[in-house]
Amino acid sequence: MLRGSSYSTRFQNAKKNWVDLQTKKNRTDPRAKKNQTNLKAKMIRKDVRAIKKQVDLRAKKNQTDLRTKNYQVDLRAKKEPGVFRRCSRKHECYFINGTERVRFVERLIYNREQFVHFDSDVGVFVGDTPNGEIQARQWNNDQEGLELRRAQVDRLCRNNYEVSTPFSVNRRVPPSVSISLVRSSSQPGPGRLLCSVMDFYPAPVQVRWFQDGQELPEHVVATDVVPNGDWTYQVLVMLEIPPRHGVTYTCQVEHISLEHPLSRHWEMPQDTVRSKILVGVGGFVLGLVFLALGLGFYLREKSS
Repeated sequence: MLRGSSYSTRFQNAKKNWVDLQTKKNRTDPRAKKNQTNLKAKMIRKDVRAIKKQVDLRAKKNQTDLRTKNYQVDLRAKKEPGVFRRCSRKHECYFINGTERVRFVERLIYNREQFVHFDSDVGVFVGDTPNGEIQARQWNNDQEGLELRRAQVDRLCRNNYEVSTPFSVNRRVPPSVSISLVRSSSQPGPGRLLCSVMDFYPAPVQVRWFQDGQELPEHVVATDVVPNGDWTYQVLVMLEIPPRHGVTYTCQVEHISLEHPLSRHWEMPQDTVRSKILVGVGGFVLGLVFLALGLGFYLREKSS
């Protein structure tokens, strides 16, 4: 019994000594340290790959959920005519007397309805709908976001004004003006006068009709000022009353590019049918005169 117990004790001591020796060897052996470092690096890379795989799986799941939601929205939009489900943001700058006073406005629109906006003159978000009021209260708690939008007056508006002034604010293109008679089968009379004001910039323009020097504020129909797509505009202004003989009609255009108003005059031409009859009668009379002269010379030659 004593002999067995002594043997067990010696075995445990030997095992402990061997473990201590291996531990000491690993601490002092550079190759062992390198192996431990490589093992730790492998374990770290394995953990990184596992985490990345989980992230990729979550991203794929989120994309699938997003596509599913978009598909459901599209189906709902098809079932509900007039529902667009689109959110847009508009930034606007307003200038008074150059950059003396500048106002920045940010508008947020959902389904073609403005639900919240920011006005630099107010300094905070203002809700335009019940949901917009809730959103405005949340955004107004973000002081950093409010300061960023207040700074847009200088960073966005004033900066872009200085850049775009040469070709947008100071640019001037005078209009070309012409008057034409537009005939219509649905309206009685010779037709209606149309004043065409073409290729001018900027857009604000004033067009007026006069009859023998008297302005005709009524019976005037105008189109909207339409952009041509090349930084110029056009507008058509029609006089609804039919023109009369012996009356002078004037189309007067006022534009910032003109030192003085530009006027074009128009008078009803003579009746073309009557003119053709007079020309025909004159030609016939002239023919008779030549015929009489020729016959007189012929008779004189024959008698002699």
